[in-house]
Amino acid sequence: AEQKEGGGLKARGDAWLLTLTGDEDDGGAAKRQGYWELLAGEHNSYVDDNTGGGDCPFARNAATITPTAEEGRLLIQGGWEPFVRTFSDSWLLSVRNL
Repeated sequence: AEQKEGGGLKARGDAWLLTLTGDEDDGGAAKRQGYWELLAGEHNSYVDDNTGGGDCPFARNAATITPTAEEGRLLIQGGWEPFVRTFSDSWLLSVRNL
């Protein structure tokens, strides 16, 4: 989320991938580095006009993301567009090919 002009939150529809490199040291502390990659962002037509639908959900804040029993899948549920609407939909995201 980002701040809207005049206050409040603006729902965003971007999706990012975090890739971690490196290993844990002997003490269990992580000695890892990482980088973020934008997978879908504000340039995406589904996101720009916030129409959602098709293969992309509406931009939203406060959705839950839960790993499923099947490896490589995430369940995205609910959320809201601040002071506009509340979502009760669910989306299943496959992350196997990333």
